[in-house]
Amino acid sequence: MDHPLDGALAHLDRADRNIVELETFVQEYLRANEDDPFADYDPTPEQVRTGFKIEGIRNRTLWPQPSIDGAVIVSAIIHHMRAALDYLVYELAREDSAGIAQDGTQFLIEDVKTDPENPKRGFDYRARIYLKGLSPAHVDTIEQLQPYSGVPWTKALRDISNPDKHRKLTVIRGRDRAVRRIVSGPPGSFEGKPGKVFSGAGREGSDVYLEAHYSIRVDLPEWNELPVVDALKYLQSNVRATIEMFQSEFK
Repeated sequence: MDHPLDGALAHLDRADRNIVELETFVQEYLRANEDDPFADYDPTPEQVRTGFKIEGIRNRTLWPQPSIDGAVIVSAIIHHMRAALDYLVYELAREDSAGIAQDGTQFLIEDVKTDPENPKRGFDYRARIYLKGLSPAHVDTIEQLQPYSGVPWTKALRDISNPDKHRKLTVIRGRDRAVRRIVSGPPGSFEGKPGKVFSGAGREGSDVYLEAHYSIRVDLPEWNELPVVDALKYLQSNVRATIEMFQSEFK
């Protein structure tokens, strides 16, 4: 390798390819579940007249869960991102220790700097163990990337890849968002429209027209602020920026 961090970047390159694979997986899942969820929903004329609620349909499980293949791909992406960060710390420790390798290092992600109730918890204590060999300047830089320093992406990455969850694969799920439009009009006035028509169900025998649109997306349960592919791309870009930030630190 030409640079000590080439290995870390190789992990991220592999994660990039896994993200492309995941994107294809999600697109195929969405295409397979594009059927109109309201097609078989048939409220009675009385429900139409009294203003039935579509919310009940929205809360049902309308789409099957994505297969475990998606979870396997997500697991691989997270592994490569965490491995790249751990690789970074290992190489920094060796560089700062005159070429002497330091065993047991890892990239810390901590919620607090210190914990008065538990002195073995928090960045300061754990840094002495897992960031051993790093210069104070490099320890300070990593501390600036901690969740308690106001950095959201490290917290998100840690929550997704929490070692307590390693006994099972990360699950991704489908969810829906729907909007509805219900209007009434003279008999026959909605002919040819894409929604459902309830003939004579409105006041004074008017027709009632229901049109509903929906979208579904696949999320990470641990962090669902963004759809799964966008979330992982966001994390990946921040991990890569962190690796690249340290490249000039090596002689």
